[in-house]
Amino acid sequence: MGELGQTWSMPKVAKVAGYSNPVVIFGAGYDPNQDVDPPPVDDVMGRGIFVLDAITGALVWKAVFDAAAASATDTWISSGSITQGACPSDRLKYSVAADITLVDRNRDGTIDRMYAADVGGQVWRVDLQPIDGNTPDKWKLHLFATLGECSTGVCRKFFYPPEVITTGTYDAVILGSGDREHPLFNNTAATGKQNMAFLLKDEVTGNDASGLTTISLAAGDLFDATGTLYDGSLRGYHIDLADGEKVVNAPLVTAGFVFFGTNQPTAPTANACTATLGTARGYQLSPFTASLRFVVFAGGGLPPSPVSGVVNININGIPQLVPFLIGAGNPDCTGADCVSALGGQKPPIEVSTSRIRTYWYQQGK
Repeated sequence: MGELGQTWSMPKVAKVAGYSNPVVIFGAGYDPNQDVDPPPVDDVMGRGIFVLDAITGALVWKAVFDAAAASATDTWISSGSITQGACPSDRLKYSVAADITLVDRNRDGTIDRMYAADVGGQVWRVDLQPIDGNTPDKWKLHLFATLGECSTGVCRKFFYPPEVITTGTYDAVILGSGDREHPLFNNTAATGKQNMAFLLKDEVTGNDASGLTTISLAAGDLFDATGTLYDGSLRGYHIDLADGEKVVNAPLVTAGFVFFGTNQPTAPTANACTATLGTARGYQLSPFTASLRFVVFAGGGLPPSPVSGVVNININGIPQLVPFLIGAGNPDCTGADCVSALGGQKPPIEVSTSRIRTYWYQQGK
């Protein structure tokens, strides 16, 4: 595991269909080469994804950089054994500092698919149950999207994992770019480094994305929803942020909206004796229309990732489940908590609250 960089990616525990023990999944880390912008050379560490046996620590699977492992289709197939696989790729040349997003689309308790985003503007998909089999030597790696590469000087970076919404016709992969390690950098559209929020349509909703065509921002595959509503065309959309503005936390999908936060540096005023923490915004995105609203958080700085859930509260002697939302930008919320990056509120709910009970049987339990 010499490819490991600085370990920023939070390990996630999951079950996969083709391996008996639970596994631990994480990105290969951060390369200090990225401390300089643009980096002087391609990354030399952190370029990949690792899967370990959660019980023994044994390596189950890895996708790592290999200059000799080219693919004409932007799909790479693993090799190895039924208990250990490897999937080298010549395009995995940027470090994966973000957490890995896990998708169980059929809700059977095992992970079908993973998404990873790197600091070179690339988004990856990994199929864990492709048509050829579900053991680690059969897993497939796909270059899902290219949204700005360091090799061109753009270096549109992803430090946080995508959020995924499954629909009947496609899976919406949502993420935002921003080099939060350089919060004062005022990269502008004139230099090609403008940061964006993205919704990418993954129209291969099955377990095998072989033949998938990579989404390219440069090739015009995405609708420009900056200041206009999304018409549903193309392969998703992008929304340009203000000059210097960066996405600095992970997007959260809850109750029909996507919430995420940004920071935009503010130039210090002449003769100022205090530093500025810039403008911090909390955004509320309606994902399928690209309607975007925001709240300016008091105090500036880099807001932490929003969190939602339900808590059991005793109301008049009766326990009730109450939804909560912390650190999100909701323009319809009133009160001091609503302009705090740590404030709590009840989330606005724009989806049906009725639920259908689902049952399944797990063999051996």
